[in-house]
Amino acid sequence: MASSLPSLAVLLGLLAERAEAIEAVEDDEEARAEAVGELRARMTAFDAYVEDTPFWDEVFEYLAE
Repeated sequence: MASSLPSLAVLLGLLAERAEAIEAVEDDEEARAEAVGELRARMTAFDAYVEDTPFWDEVFEYLAE
């Protein structure tokens, strides 16, 4: 899920930071997908484990719905 516990804390912080912005574009599928993609890229840049973990795949899928 993350390379370390401190990294997980940062990843969860990034998720919390962007959650409101993602929810704000709830009715615009394209904008929502773009916001989720940007969050995923930012999180992956911080910790490469994000890209290879089914947990995060599920989180991003949920956010994109």
